[in-house]
Amino acid sequence: MAPRKWSTPEQEAWLEPWYEKYRAKQSDRAKNWANFFTDLLGEWLDVFPEPRPATVPPIRPLTRDELVIMDQAEAEQKKKLENHFKNSLGSTKTGRQAKAEAANIFNAVLKSVTECEKPTRSLQEVKVYSKLYYQRRVKVMVNNRLKAEAEALQAENKALTNGMRVTIAKKEAANLYEGETNEVKAEVWKYIEDAKMHRDNEKEGMWSEDNYGRNIEKLTAMVNKFLTGLADATGFSFSLLAGGPSPELGGLIDVYSFHVGQMKYGNNFSQTYPEFDSAIMAPFKDYLHRVYRKFAVITYSN
Repeated sequence: MAPRKWSTPEQEAWLEPWYEKYRAKQSDRAKNWANFFTDLLGEWLDVFPEPRPATVPPIRPLTRDELVIMDQAEAEQKKKLENHFKNSLGSTKTGRQAKAEAANIFNAVLKSVTECEKPTRSLQEVKVYSKLYYQRRVKVMVNNRLKAEAEALQAENKALTNGMRVTIAKKEAANLYEGETNEVKAEVWKYIEDAKMHRDNEKEGMWSEDNYGRNIEKLTAMVNKFLTGLADATGFSFSLLAGGPSPELGGLIDVYSFHVGQMKYGNNFSQTYPEFDSAIMAPFKDYLHRVYRKFAVITYSN
């Protein structure tokens, strides 16, 4: 329930132009509410002076202590005006329109996430093959290749990155699939057709686990676009962490960080903070292993 209105009809009529200014300011990217309410209070007091409290005599100059009392009364009046505006305009057409626009933006982002570009048939076949045969055929080859690459990089004082792991996993799966029998490829094609029929029968716009890998592939572009939009709309900088079991890595935990907002020379938060990987990403990855416990077993066993 909204608070009881304390303003008089005369005061409401006087406030009407200020309501319009407030609505206009709601769509202003560089909102400065402090200045708005300071200006409002100054003009308000010219028309509706703050009455002297009962403890302050109505006639004679005010003492220093009495001035303090009056200042407190004016500060309380400013707070009342702030709350009055927020409560009065919170459910107006402007407020509802802002909520609707926010919902439309979110739905547009969600739609862009789910409507990823359709992969080519050959790429789709390799991904399904990896899903169906990862444990039986792909995993051993990928692990052997990862081990060899890690040892080669270690000799150069370098480490295997998540991006390298994904690339190697994709490449090994594609090489194995190319040499598979027609029976195996037929099983893959059948899985693709069955999945397509299942998607067609689902409610439009719904997500499914079959789309996880496809959506993750688009993650970087989509998140950067989304965060850039938020930065443009708010003037804020953003850092976002994400992670979970990667279909491309057979369930291994993978982590990502996204940053919008740069310092004078173009450095984002991850590039500015020297301990970003050890102090932020490492604990986050450890947290994810606890969230996805059944996948953590796969990760550590490798």
